[in-house]
Amino acid sequence: MKRVYIFLAILLLIGCTAPQQAVPYAEQSAAPTAEPLFSIEVTDVAPIVSEEPNDAVEPILTPEPSPDGDLTEPEAPESVLPEGALPSAWVTDGKALGCDILVFVDGFGLGFDVDGKKASACSVTVEEKATQDVEPYETHRVLLHIGEETYGLGELRFDTTKLSEPNLYGVLYTWVVMDSDLADLEPADLDWTLVASKKDGKEKVFNGESAGLIASFDTAAQSIAVFTAKQKYLGGEEYEFLPDSISKKTVTLTVPEDAILSIMGEEYRMLVSRDRFFALLENGYIGFLSGEEEDLFVGCELGYSKGKLKYLREIG
Repeated sequence: MKRVYIFLAILLLIGCTAPQQAVPYAEQSAAPTAEPLFSIEVTDVAPIVSEEPNDAVEPILTPEPSPDGDLTEPEAPESVLPEGALPSAWVTDGKALGCDILVFVDGFGLGFDVDGKKASACSVTVEEKATQDVEPYETHRVLLHIGEETYGLGELRFDTTKLSEPNLYGVLYTWVVMDSDLADLEPADLDWTLVASKKDGKEKVFNGESAGLIASFDTAAQSIAVFTAKQKYLGGEEYEFLPDSISKKTVTLTVPEDAILSIMGEEYRMLVSRDRFFALLENGYIGFLSGEEEDLFVGCELGYSKGKLKYLREIG
């Protein structure tokens, strides 16, 4: 019995001396932590780029700010043309050739239809400021003004590498319309049956049977000497020049200011003023005068009456 009391005393002594771990109040009262439903892992994500459609419109570029902070228009290419290189331009009535107006640049002319407007309501200019900077060309627009409206009639392209070398037409530029993105109007088809016509069945066609070769000219007297010739009509607008029909003697014809004169341009058949016509002759233009080789002897369709030339156009 004594052993039992001694054992109980030992147990009581151990219970009183064993250290107890204290638990903070906050941990005792906190709710158990729940496990997350899913975890999110953050990685580097590439930005989403929307693809533009193939036919997206090019953006309009904002003008570059000037040094003082003002927005300014892009500067035009600096002109390198010699003084006086830009030609003059004017407008005349086009009724004689079946169109509204005739526009001449430096004596080279094209017809245009402008909703029945008369030449007196129109004016034309060659823009002094260069427009495009496409090497090696310097470009100047041809502008038609009708009231408050302005239309581009193409561009004059100057080859800046050949400013001392006039081209086939004796000038430093080419008037480009068909291949120009600056043209708002296309030239009209001139009605040459109003100048000289013949019947082909029930149709009226241009009469190009009368032809000739210019033998010489006199700029001061405004006259030309011509070997007359004939062409054979093949149908439609086709003619065949007949070399055996060339006359042995020349006929001298004066060229009045209202004579209708035409050459084959690079894009279109073009009209030429009387002054430009004689300038072409003085420069040896092969469409009228013979070149070094006989196959350059082109010839002209022409009409005249009482010693005066009515029309003349290069055979094309």
